[in-house]
Amino acid sequence: MIKTAQTPPDAALRREGSDETQVPDGRQPRPVNFRENEPSESRQAKQRLLESEERHRLFFEQSRDAMMTLAPPSWRFTTGNPAACATYGVRDEAKFVALGPWDVSP
Repeated sequence: MIKTAQTPPDAALRREGSDETQVPDGRQPRPVNFRENEPSESRQAKQRLLESEERHRLFFEQSRDAMMTLAPPSWRFTTGNPAACATYGVRDEAKFVALGPWDVSP
């Protein structure tokens, strides 16, 4: 049997003694599936990994510095944060990922 737990972002506040979470930016915590017979250490490791991923995603999205990722073999941008879009004068991430580094380099 699979149980579903809610994984709040790192910024979420958990009331002491309660399973309720408050997410400051209004996003819904994403569900995480745990197997009932799964060892608690494994559950905790998955939970820590999801929290770490959320922390890094928030850092990427909220950074004032332009940040982007590339992927071989095309070496085109795969993601770009809002600061990168503003720096290179594109409206949104979809337009940014259509570019390559050669399109924005002097």
